[in-house]
Amino acid sequence: MSDTCQFNYTHISHAYPSTRAEFGHWDDSTQALILSAFSYGYVLTQLPAGVVVVRYGGKWLLALSLLISALLSLLSTMAARLDYRLFIVTRIGLGLCDGVIYPSVYAMIGQWMPEWERCRGTAIILSGGSVGTIVATQLAGVLCEGHLWGGWPAVFYLQGIAGCVWFVLWSALVFESPEEHPYITVDEYEYIVVNQNPDNHKRRVMPWKGMLTSIPFYALTIAHICNDWTSYTMEALLPIYLANVLKLSVKRTALMSSLTYLSQTVIAWIAAHISDNLRESNFDINIIRKTNHAIAYLGPALFLLGVIYARCHTTAIIAMFIVATGLNGCHFSSLKSTHVDMAPDFAGTLYGVTNSMAGVSGLIAPQFAAYFLNNGVNIC
Repeated sequence: MSDTCQFNYTHISHAYPSTRAEFGHWDDSTQALILSAFSYGYVLTQLPAGVVVVRYGGKWLLALSLLISALLSLLSTMAARLDYRLFIVTRIGLGLCDGVIYPSVYAMIGQWMPEWERCRGTAIILSGGSVGTIVATQLAGVLCEGHLWGGWPAVFYLQGIAGCVWFVLWSALVFESPEEHPYITVDEYEYIVVNQNPDNHKRRVMPWKGMLTSIPFYALTIAHICNDWTSYTMEALLPIYLANVLKLSVKRTALMSSLTYLSQTVIAWIAAHISDNLRESNFDINIIRKTNHAIAYLGPALFLLGVIYARCHTTAIIAMFIVATGLNGCHFSSLKSTHVDMAPDFAGTLYGVTNSMAGVSGLIAPQFAAYFLNNGVNIC
């Protein structure tokens, strides 16, 4: 791999040669709008979903939302070819559906996860998104560069088919709580329930006043906003940077993107395992969360600054991106676990509130990305 590069701020679509001919008429502003369209829907359903799961649970809300998402994925290719505005509508629809995922998942974590395994369980469950991204980027790179199943449309078809299969398996195999599981053993049930707050399995009324007057709630919200801003910016810029600046092929860009998510997943699991062991040893939970938080954000900040000074040394730049994203994996043991720590009975609602506020970052970050691409300065 060459250690030289040339900064060339071109259109976003140039990072994806297989779609350039078909969608070359989409300018950067249009593409930025498409990238942010998902977030317009995503922020709208977080809070309603958080309210629903407290009363009715998360299993069926999650199941139906992902089934609709799968159907929209199957329709996305046709929508994109007919009119970019129809494609935007499907993206907004996907956002509306996906907005209920985390509140539903957190509600079920509160029902199923013993206290001493909560950090580890949360990290493993939520890092599944990173694992999915690893698989998806590799498949997308292969499909977009080749002609298997028709090229890039296969990415959407595969997602849609996988979502439909998942719906069937989820409906048959997953249950709302230990009390409703027909095959759970007595030992498993007692282990889960004894190591939880006994009120976790009761439907209760959300204490909105207490939440909105809580200083820790606002601190958690600010942390969530900062985390999502960084994530949305990296998602929007990293593939473009690797393709347009470092001149990597689509397959190699997909590989490098996958390595960043892999490093995040590995460190997330290690940090969560250590955190749960410390907590079981009665170590101060505040110190555990704040230490993970410092590593998750100060570490990546330093390495991303290093990317600037690395200038055109490709190998060093890629290494720093991998390390930066990897260290951010500690946020699963800080930010992503704190919702359940603060309010296990209302973790789904609490996450819905903070994530809806943080989701606004998804509306803004792609616009910033487009601005920097259009106004970048050649420094090499």
